[in-house]
Amino acid sequence: MLKASIIYVNHGSGSLIKRNIKKIAADGKAVQLEIIIVDNGEFDKNNQRIELNVRFSRETIKKFADFKIIKNKKNFGFAKACNLGAKLARAQVLVFLNPDCFIDCQALLELAKSIKIKKKIVAAAPIILEKQTQKKQKHSFAVKNNFREKLFSTRIKKIEQKQTNKHYFKVKKFQKLAFATGACLAVEKKAFKQIGGFDEKFFLYFEDKDLCNRIREQSWMIVQNKAIAACHWRKSSAIKWSLRKKRYYQAQNHYWRKYYPGYLVMLLKFLRTPKYLKQTVWSDLSFTQAGKQNKQARKLFFVGLISTIFGILLGFLWLKTLLVLIATWIAFFVFIKSREAFLLFLLFLPVLPALNLAQGIDLASSRILILLMALIWLLKGILTKKFIIPVNPTAIFLSTFFVWSAFSLVHSPVFSWSLRKLLVFLSIFPLFWVTYGLLVKNRFGFWHKIMKTVAATGVLLSLIGLGQFFIQFLLGKEAVMNFYAKVAAPIWWGQTFTQAVVENPSWLVAAFGQDLMRVISVLPDPHMMCFFLSFALPAQLYQLLPELKRENINVLQNKRLKLWFLAITMSLSCLGLTFSRGGYLGFLLGVGVIGILVGIRKLVVKAVKVKQSSGFFCLKKINGHKEALSRRKLLAKAFRPALFGLLILVLIIYLFWSQNPIAARLSSSFDVYEGSNQGRIELWRQGWGIFLDNWLVGVGLGAFAYEVDATLAYRDPVYAHNLYLEFLIELGLPGLIVWLAIWFFLSLALIRKYLSAGRIEFLILILSLSWFAGHAFFEMPIYSPVILPYLMIYLAMSSWLIKQT
Repeated sequence: MLKASIIYVNHGSGSLIKRNIKKIAADGKAVQLEIIIVDNGEFDKNNQRIELNVRFSRETIKKFADFKIIKNKKNFGFAKACNLGAKLARAQVLVFLNPDCFIDCQALLELAKSIKIKKKIVAAAPIILEKQTQKKQKHSFAVKNNFREKLFSTRIKKIEQKQTNKHYFKVKKFQKLAFATGACLAVEKKAFKQIGGFDEKFFLYFEDKDLCNRIREQSWMIVQNKAIAACHWRKSSAIKWSLRKKRYYQAQNHYWRKYYPGYLVMLLKFLRTPKYLKQTVWSDLSFTQAGKQNKQARKLFFVGLISTIFGILLGFLWLKTLLVLIATWIAFFVFIKSREAFLLFLLFLPVLPALNLAQGIDLASSRILILLMALIWLLKGILTKKFIIPVNPTAIFLSTFFVWSAFSLVHSPVFSWSLRKLLVFLSIFPLFWVTYGLLVKNRFGFWHKIMKTVAATGVLLSLIGLGQFFIQFLLGKEAVMNFYAKVAAPIWWGQTFTQAVVENPSWLVAAFGQDLMRVISVLPDPHMMCFFLSFALPAQLYQLLPELKRENINVLQNKRLKLWFLAITMSLSCLGLTFSRGGYLGFLLGVGVIGILVGIRKLVVKAVKVKQSSGFFCLKKINGHKEALSRRKLLAKAFRPALFGLLILVLIIYLFWSQNPIAARLSSSFDVYEGSNQGRIELWRQGWGIFLDNWLVGVGLGAFAYEVDATLAYRDPVYAHNLYLEFLIELGLPGLIVWLAIWFFLSLALIRKYLSAGRIEFLILILSLSWFAGHAFFEMPIYSPVILPYLMIYLAMSSWLIKQT
């Protein structure tokens, strides 16, 4: 009679499983057990699957009632692998046994019997002893020691204070447990199935604790049989230590979010921070086995420590010493945690403070951090002798554009102005190569994290923007503008730039019968906020659309979907409340482009599926029968999604043209007699005349304002209000051609990839770049220390994704 089904999960532990099974098979009673091995897809460095390197003898296999091996295509994690094994188990008792946990056959049978001694007992565990010390491991917790869970838990039912039949447990050497380790755990199959098995969101760690919680929520019991012992080899897993610690903290976060309220999760994460830093950062520096491979990180750490000490000893001012200390530790963090540092930089890019270096000179700290990341990227390449240099049209044309911009300094009438503009390019363009290198090293997972980080930054800025807009109805717009001008703006933009913005503000708009402050969030003007939304809003859509494609998804009950719906709604509200006509038109252009592409994609798919006949008809095979479709009907079916998108676009335009301030603002874009439009058209005419006089090499980078009026200062807000016209004037026809070549080849490749593969990633990138390109026809965002970094990142993401697919 089959007593129990033993389930192993293999990931580089084949030899341990073989030894474990031999120990169990040594007893003649092994015939009452079933063995199920779930091979969890181990791969080598070349991404080739390694088969389970264990050949069990026929004699060993015959000693068991049944012997199965499940081969997964990839590593699904411990929890999902256990669930797969449980589905094939035939016994009424499941025993989950780690490859490094050794126990004999007789003990396993006694463990299975422990479940049936009482009706409410559905899980049992033995005493777990360490192999090295033979001491009891503290993996299992008795009810009386469960004070922490009682204190923090909100969903777990309270443990019954009155234990029934207390004498029974004491005499028979059974102890009631709150939690039992999954290294060796017997569970009744019926109960296991009723509670849904292991939570598959736990890839590794905490899945056993979560299972025990759900067992106790059903008023069932978990016991420990003190007469049975198993020997556990700790830290014998084949998984790398760095990956294990990552899996551990991911599982811990999920466990906390599942059972604790939000405020308590934040508190627990804060209390965990010292241990987390010790195990993630300091371990890379320590002279332990885990840190031996990171000699460069240790060298940089000690160099930074010595330089900091010397800075203090030399008697620098406290502020300079603090700056040296901060810069040293930032460099150290970027060196050993390049990916995490990049994501943190991206998350807080819009709110990074500016530095007032001298009178009239402000410097965005984002530019310094980009140069720091670029230098460390170069240093790592030198130390490892592995340079990741992209060779694609985007990289080539971007480099050419920078060289041509530098050449324009030769004939520029204001060399200092042109040099300052060139330094902006020099300090931000390297972000393209840094992003591309990180993507090559970390692949698609990092690509998705970048999109999620940009989406989260969009939520942050949308909250600030909506708060800034609506608080003016309580405090008045003068109070809000004074706060920005005197408190917030000098921190974000610097003293000199803030003064220029305050003297020539574009913050006000006539709406709802009064002058209102437009949404600017933490950016200098509403137009830059719209440019930022051209990156953030598509990134938020990317978080939402793949979830909607999943089967059996309930939108109203899915918290993730509801949160991203709310985020997109806030971003669209900010877009409307910027009252930026260029932003509206850029958004409509992006929506129109993707609507056309979706329609063409559907047409291509239909054309491929339908076989053409010799006449004017197409034949389509449906359920074994052939249906004649006219070409007109085929086109109608293919363009149905495009027509739906066009209907949505018409509805948006109708809403814009109804009687509301946003509609009035958009419709005024086409009124040539409107005041700001007249000034813009006059600038375009004047700029076109300047271009005709300097069509080949231009007037020099950043010299347009000087050509318009030689008495203007560098910060005076005179520009062409058109990115392409300004490049045409300052860099001549070759400069504009090189810039347009970047967009032409990149957009063409993205469109071709989308039409062939249909992946939503390409559609999201096309939306962002189309929106940016359309809005750039009315504004000049290229020198912004916030917008230009995002543009470089998206160009790098697009180039890398095209190459990978």
